[in-house]
Amino acid sequence: MSYKSPLFHLLLPLLLPLVSAYTLLHPGQQTLDQHQVCSYQPESRSVICRCQENESRNILALQLDSFPQAGQVSIKSCTELLLAVDLSGVNQDIISLTLTDCGEVQIGNIKFSEDQKLNIELENMDKFSIQKQTFKGSTSISSTNVKELLIYKTTFSHLPNPGIKIAKSAKVSIIDCVFIQTSPGSISVNSVDEVEIINNQFSIDTIEVIELKESPNLYISCNRLHEEAVN
Repeated sequence: MSYKSPLFHLLLPLLLPLVSAYTLLHPGQQTLDQHQVCSYQPESRSVICRCQENESRNILALQLDSFPQAGQVSIKSCTELLLAVDLSGVNQDIISLTLTDCGEVQIGNIKFSEDQKLNIELENMDKFSIQKQTFKGSTSISSTNVKELLIYKTTFSHLPNPGIKIAKSAKVSIIDCVFIQTSPGSISVNSVDEVEIINNQFSIDTIEVIELKESPNLYISCNRLHEEAVN
């Protein structure tokens, strides 16, 4: 199922920077038509998208101005997915983006208003990554049973408490990110085999931001306050 989505341009500015980074962008990927793989459920005000069983490598570009009352977007059963989402047309203060029972998913681009709050919920996945994004509104990420999670070179304007909450994972990497507004306990990590938190900028001391439980292998290094120089 090949389709030139009107939102495909959201991915184009990312192609060059992703050449030197980890990316799910590959030749021969199929661009999915949101009108064929997604459906709107008016009673729950939710959009539900499912990848096709016979397509392993997909690009999905979602534009939700057709569903302005949607408060939740669910994406299920994708083997490998590069995702772009435009939530700017949604008339909801709080929006949930839920990814469940997937293999590997990368957010290539995401848009929402700085007046909105975005909750990203992850469950039962092999790998999830966000790279080189800017979240202007309040954003939270909740992850359970995701084997590997990578957040790289991404700016969060406001990380609430809890902001990033991760449980039951093999590896979590938060690298080269900027957290403009944080509070104690904004990042919570529980039952993760390997944790890397490297070269990030926080508004308060790193020790206050991060809560760790039952995570034996830690590498926390070169994190600093915004005004501090790089050592």
